[in-house]
Amino acid sequence: MYLRTIIVITVSISCMSCGGSPKLDLSSLQNNKKCQKCDLRNGEFQGANFQGINLEEADLEQSDFRNALLRGALMQRTNMVKSNFENAQLQGADLRGANLEGANFKGADLQGADLESTRLQGTNFENANLKEVNFQRAHINVKNTNTKITEARFYGGSYQSYAEEEEVILTGAHLEGATWIDGQICKEGSIGSCVY
Repeated sequence: MYLRTIIVITVSISCMSCGGSPKLDLSSLQNNKKCQKCDLRNGEFQGANFQGINLEEADLEQSDFRNALLRGALMQRTNMVKSNFENAQLQGADLRGANLEGANFKGADLQGADLESTRLQGTNFENANLKEVNFQRAHINVKNTNTKITEARFYGGSYQSYAEEEEVILTGAHLEGATWIDGQICKEGSIGSCVY
């Protein structure tokens, strides 16, 4: 009996952060705009309006956010392994410390998003808008065909590419202190390309 009580209390607490309902549905997430530490793995959220939602430390592994509106979303330390954000709107979203390994951001708009200290192994940014994205201390090993990175910040991060270097346009990207493809550290003044 005592063990059962503890389990019920734990379930109640975890559901309180998700809007107070043990059964989550799309409309409750859209209305409450808060679901911290929630387990939303394999969720189907195509086209959902989650503008400004707080999903900090949530588990979104293999969830589908194609065409979703996530402008200004708080997604710090969130697990988004193999999630699909194709054509999603993530302008100004805070993804610091998130695990984005194998995630798909093809055609997504991440202008001004914060990806500091993220894990980006195998992440697809094909045709994504990465203008002014913060990649500080991020570990990047991305599928980046036709990617344009404009005025992004890479200070202290590391960058590797599956594609040929010329396929990535780094207009105005600040690269000083970043570890580049060949293991070299980019020196001060590395804007748009890595200066050794």
